[in-house]
Amino acid sequence: MKKTTFVVFGDIHGKQDLMYETAIELEKEIDCSIDAILQVGDFETIRTNEDFEHYYAPRKYHKLSDIKDYFRNFKEAPFLTFFIGGNHEAWSVLAKNHDGFFLCPNVYFMGRSSIVNFKGVKIGGLTGVFERGYYKTPLSETPDYSWKYYRREAVEKLRGSSIDILLLHDWVWPLSKIDITSEENIAEDMRQSEVISPTYSLIEQAQPKHVFMGHLHSRCLEGTIGASKIIGLKQLTHRKDLKSFKVIQIQT
Repeated sequence: MKKTTFVVFGDIHGKQDLMYETAIELEKEIDCSIDAILQVGDFETIRTNEDFEHYYAPRKYHKLSDIKDYFRNFKEAPFLTFFIGGNHEAWSVLAKNHDGFFLCPNVYFMGRSSIVNFKGVKIGGLTGVFERGYYKTPLSETPDYSWKYYRREAVEKLRGSSIDILLLHDWVWPLSKIDITSEENIAEDMRQSEVISPTYSLIEQAQPKHVFMGHLHSRCLEGTIGASKIIGLKQLTHRKDLKSFKVIQIQT
Protein backbone atom coordinates (compact mmCIF):
# COMPACT_ATOMS: atom_id res chain seq x y z
CA MET A 1 0.00 0.00 0.00
CA LYS A 2 1.16 3.52 -0.79
CA LYS A 3 1.05 6.40 1.68
CA THR A 4 -0.18 9.83 0.58
CA THR A 5 1.42 12.67 2.53
CA PHE A 6 -0.37 15.91 3.34
CA VAL A 7 0.56 19.02 5.28
CA VAL A 8 -2.46 20.77 6.78
CA PHE A 9 -2.08 24.45 7.66
CA GLY A 10 -4.09 26.69 9.95
CA ASP A 11 -5.14 30.25 9.03
CA ILE A 12 -2.54 32.01 6.88
CA HIS A 13 -4.26 35.36 6.18
CA GLY A 14 -2.65 35.97 2.82
CA LYS A 15 0.81 34.63 3.71
CA GLN A 16 0.96 32.04 0.97
CA ASP A 17 4.73 32.53 0.61
CA LEU A 18 5.28 31.63 4.27
CA MET A 19 3.10 28.54 3.92
CA TYR A 20 5.05 27.28 0.92
CA GLU A 21 8.44 28.14 2.45
CA THR A 22 7.44 26.20 5.56
CA ALA A 23 6.33 23.20 3.49
CA ILE A 24 9.58 23.18 1.48
CA GLU A 25 11.67 23.17 4.66
CA LEU A 26 9.42 20.56 6.21
CA GLU A 27 9.80 18.26 3.22
CA LYS A 28 13.56 18.26 3.81
CA GLU A 29 13.14 17.56 7.52
CA ILE A 30 10.79 14.61 7.14
CA ASP A 31 12.70 13.28 4.11
CA CYS A 32 9.45 12.59 2.33
CA SER A 33 7.68 14.14 -0.65
CA ILE A 34 4.57 16.14 0.17
CA ASP A 35 1.71 15.15 -2.13
CA ALA A 36 -0.56 18.11 -1.35
CA ILE A 37 -1.18 20.98 1.04
CA LEU A 38 -4.55 21.38 2.75
CA GLN A 39 -5.61 24.67 4.36
CA VAL A 40 -8.51 25.39 6.74
CA GLY A 41 -9.67 28.86 5.69
CA ASP A 42 -8.82 32.53 6.12
CA PHE A 43 -6.62 31.79 3.13
CA GLU A 44 -7.34 35.30 1.78
CA THR A 45 -7.31 35.74 -1.98
CA ILE A 46 -6.86 39.51 -2.17
CA ARG A 47 -5.14 40.17 -5.50
CA THR A 48 -6.00 43.82 -6.17
CA ASN A 49 -7.54 46.75 -4.31
CA GLU A 50 -10.86 45.97 -6.02
CA ASP A 51 -11.01 42.68 -4.10
CA PHE A 52 -11.50 44.59 -0.84
CA GLU A 53 -15.06 45.48 -1.91
CA HIS A 54 -16.39 42.22 -0.48
CA TYR A 55 -13.73 41.65 2.17
CA TYR A 56 -15.57 42.28 5.43
CA ALA A 57 -12.81 42.96 7.94
CA PRO A 58 -11.54 46.13 9.68
CA ARG A 59 -9.55 48.42 7.41
CA LYS A 60 -6.34 47.82 9.36
CA TYR A 61 -6.35 44.29 7.93
CA HIS A 62 -6.69 45.46 4.32
CA LYS A 63 -3.47 44.19 2.79
CA LEU A 64 -2.85 42.53 -0.55
CA SER A 65 -2.13 38.81 -0.25
CA ASP A 66 0.87 36.94 -1.59
CA ILE A 67 -1.58 35.13 -3.90
CA LYS A 68 -1.45 38.15 -6.24
CA ASP A 69 1.91 36.91 -7.56
CA TYR A 70 0.61 33.38 -8.14
CA PHE A 71 -2.53 34.69 -9.83
CA ARG A 72 -0.41 36.75 -12.23
CA ASN A 73 1.93 33.80 -12.86
CA PHE A 74 4.92 35.61 -11.37
CA LYS A 75 5.22 32.61 -9.03
CA GLU A 76 4.03 29.02 -9.20
CA ALA A 77 2.68 27.15 -6.20
CA PRO A 78 5.25 24.40 -5.48
CA PHE A 79 2.58 22.04 -4.12
CA LEU A 80 -0.96 21.25 -5.15
CA THR A 81 -3.03 23.19 -2.64
CA PHE A 82 -6.65 22.64 -1.54
CA PHE A 83 -8.24 25.35 0.61
CA ILE A 84 -11.62 26.27 2.05
CA GLY A 85 -12.96 29.71 2.94
CA GLY A 86 -12.96 31.13 6.44
CA ASN A 87 -14.72 34.24 7.67
CA HIS A 88 -12.09 36.68 6.32
CA GLU A 89 -12.12 36.21 2.57
CA ALA A 90 -12.51 38.31 -0.56
CA TRP A 91 -15.87 36.79 -1.40
CA SER A 92 -16.18 38.20 -4.90
CA VAL A 93 -13.02 36.26 -5.83
CA LEU A 94 -14.49 33.01 -4.51
CA ALA A 95 -17.93 33.47 -6.13
CA LYS A 96 -17.01 31.91 -9.48
CA ASN A 97 -18.18 28.40 -8.60
CA HIS A 98 -19.75 27.27 -5.31
CA ASP A 99 -18.62 23.70 -6.02
CA GLY A 100 -14.93 24.60 -6.34
CA PHE A 101 -12.45 25.77 -8.97
CA PHE A 102 -8.75 26.44 -9.58
CA LEU A 103 -8.04 29.99 -8.48
CA CYS A 104 -4.66 29.80 -10.20
CA PRO A 105 -2.38 26.91 -11.23
CA ASN A 106 -2.01 24.35 -8.44
CA VAL A 107 -4.32 26.29 -6.05
CA TYR A 108 -7.85 24.89 -5.73
CA PHE A 109 -10.74 26.45 -3.80
CA MET A 110 -13.08 23.72 -2.55
CA GLY A 111 -16.19 25.89 -2.82
CA ARG A 112 -18.93 26.34 -0.22
CA SER A 113 -18.76 22.58 0.42
CA SER A 114 -17.43 19.68 -1.59
CA ILE A 115 -15.59 16.39 -1.51
CA VAL A 116 -12.44 15.98 -3.60
CA ASN A 117 -10.99 12.54 -4.35
CA PHE A 118 -7.22 12.92 -4.42
CA LYS A 119 -5.20 9.74 -5.02
CA GLY A 120 -7.96 7.74 -3.40
CA VAL A 121 -8.20 10.01 -0.35
CA LYS A 122 -11.59 11.70 0.05
CA ILE A 123 -11.18 15.26 1.30
CA GLY A 124 -14.28 17.12 2.46
CA GLY A 125 -14.38 20.87 2.96
CA LEU A 126 -16.88 23.32 4.43
CA THR A 127 -16.42 27.06 3.99
CA GLY A 128 -17.41 29.57 6.68
CA VAL A 129 -18.40 29.69 10.34
CA PHE A 130 -21.62 28.80 12.16
CA GLU A 131 -24.24 31.37 13.10
CA ARG A 132 -27.67 30.04 14.06
CA GLY A 133 -29.52 33.03 12.62
CA TYR A 134 -28.13 32.43 9.13
CA TYR A 135 -27.94 28.64 9.07
CA LYS A 136 -31.38 28.03 7.51
CA THR A 137 -31.44 31.10 5.26
CA PRO A 138 -30.51 30.94 1.57
CA LEU A 139 -27.17 32.28 0.40
CA SER A 140 -27.57 35.55 -1.48
CA GLU A 141 -26.85 35.51 -5.21
CA THR A 142 -24.16 38.17 -4.89
CA PRO A 143 -21.48 38.35 -2.19
CA ASP A 144 -22.36 40.10 1.04
CA TYR A 145 -21.39 40.05 4.72
CA SER A 146 -23.42 36.88 5.37
CA TRP A 147 -21.29 34.79 3.01
CA LYS A 148 -18.92 34.09 5.90
CA TYR A 149 -21.60 31.86 7.49
CA TYR A 150 -22.15 28.33 6.26
CA ARG A 151 -25.67 27.18 5.44
CA ARG A 152 -27.61 23.99 6.07
CA GLU A 153 -27.52 23.15 2.37
CA ALA A 154 -23.71 23.12 2.43
CA VAL A 155 -23.57 20.81 5.46
CA GLU A 156 -26.21 18.46 4.04
CA LYS A 157 -24.19 18.17 0.85
CA LEU A 158 -21.48 16.38 2.86
CA ARG A 159 -23.78 13.98 4.67
CA GLY A 160 -24.01 10.39 3.52
CA SER A 161 -20.55 10.50 1.97
CA SER A 162 -17.38 8.71 2.92
CA ILE A 163 -14.78 11.26 4.07
CA ASP A 164 -11.17 10.61 5.08
CA ILE A 165 -10.17 14.19 5.89
CA LEU A 166 -12.65 16.93 6.80
CA LEU A 167 -11.53 20.57 6.62
CA LEU A 168 -13.48 23.08 8.72
CA HIS A 169 -12.79 26.70 9.50
CA ASP A 170 -14.98 26.98 12.57
CA TRP A 171 -14.45 24.66 15.52
CA VAL A 172 -16.76 21.80 16.39
CA TRP A 173 -19.00 22.63 19.36
CA PRO A 174 -19.52 21.86 22.16
CA LEU A 175 -15.97 21.18 23.29
CA SER A 176 -17.39 18.97 26.03
CA LYS A 177 -18.20 16.38 23.34
CA ILE A 178 -14.55 16.21 22.25
CA ASP A 179 -12.27 13.87 24.20
CA ILE A 180 -9.42 16.40 24.42
CA THR A 181 -5.92 14.97 24.82
CA SER A 182 -3.95 18.23 24.52
CA GLU A 183 -4.87 21.90 24.38
CA GLU A 184 -3.55 25.43 24.58
CA ASN A 185 -5.30 28.70 25.53
CA ILE A 186 -8.77 27.15 25.84
CA ALA A 187 -10.79 29.53 28.03
CA GLU A 188 -13.26 28.18 30.56
CA ASP A 189 -16.23 29.92 28.92
CA MET A 190 -15.39 28.09 25.69
CA ARG A 191 -15.40 24.80 27.54
CA GLN A 192 -18.82 25.54 29.03
CA SER A 193 -20.45 26.74 25.80
CA GLU A 194 -23.74 24.98 25.08
CA VAL A 195 -23.70 25.73 21.35
CA ILE A 196 -24.07 22.56 19.29
CA SER A 197 -22.69 23.06 15.80
CA PRO A 198 -24.15 21.12 12.86
CA THR A 199 -20.64 19.83 12.17
CA TYR A 200 -20.77 17.72 15.33
CA SER A 201 -23.53 15.48 13.97
CA LEU A 202 -21.80 15.51 10.57
CA ILE A 203 -18.66 14.06 12.15
CA GLU A 204 -20.68 11.47 14.06
CA GLN A 205 -22.34 10.37 10.84
CA ALA A 206 -19.42 10.55 8.37
CA GLN A 207 -16.71 9.42 10.82
CA PRO A 208 -13.78 10.99 8.97
CA LYS A 209 -10.34 9.77 10.01
CA HIS A 210 -9.13 13.34 10.50
CA VAL A 211 -10.90 16.65 11.17
CA PHE A 212 -8.95 19.92 11.01
CA MET A 213 -10.17 23.32 12.23
CA GLY A 214 -8.70 26.86 12.31
CA HIS A 215 -10.24 30.25 13.09
CA LEU A 216 -9.14 30.73 16.74
CA HIS A 217 -5.52 31.72 15.96
CA SER A 218 -3.74 31.37 19.33
CA ARG A 219 -5.83 28.43 20.52
CA CYS A 220 -5.28 24.81 19.58
CA LEU A 221 -6.30 21.33 20.64
CA GLU A 222 -6.10 17.67 19.77
CA GLY A 223 -8.70 15.08 20.68
CA THR A 224 -11.24 12.64 19.33
CA ILE A 225 -14.93 12.31 18.59
CA GLY A 226 -15.47 8.57 18.36
CA ALA A 227 -12.92 7.27 15.86
CA SER A 228 -12.30 10.73 14.35
CA LYS A 229 -9.10 12.58 15.24
CA ILE A 230 -9.89 16.27 15.87
CA ILE A 231 -7.18 18.93 15.51
CA GLY A 232 -7.56 22.68 15.98
CA LEU A 233 -4.61 24.49 14.41
CA LYS A 234 -3.07 27.82 15.32
CA GLN A 235 -2.58 30.64 12.84
CA LEU A 236 0.64 30.33 10.84
CA THR A 237 2.86 33.27 11.84
CA HIS A 238 6.37 31.79 11.53
CA ARG A 239 7.98 28.60 10.26
CA LYS A 240 8.78 27.06 13.63
CA ASP A 241 5.27 27.17 15.10
CA LEU A 242 4.65 23.42 15.08
CA LYS A 243 1.03 23.81 16.21
CA SER A 244 0.06 25.78 13.11
CA PHE A 245 0.48 22.82 10.77
CA LYS A 246 0.29 19.04 10.84
CA VAL A 247 1.77 16.32 8.66
CA ILE A 248 -0.45 13.30 8.09
CA GLN A 249 -0.06 10.20 5.96
CA ILE A 250 -2.95 8.10 4.73
CA GLN A 251 -2.60 4.68 3.19
CA THR A 252 -4.26 4.32 -0.19
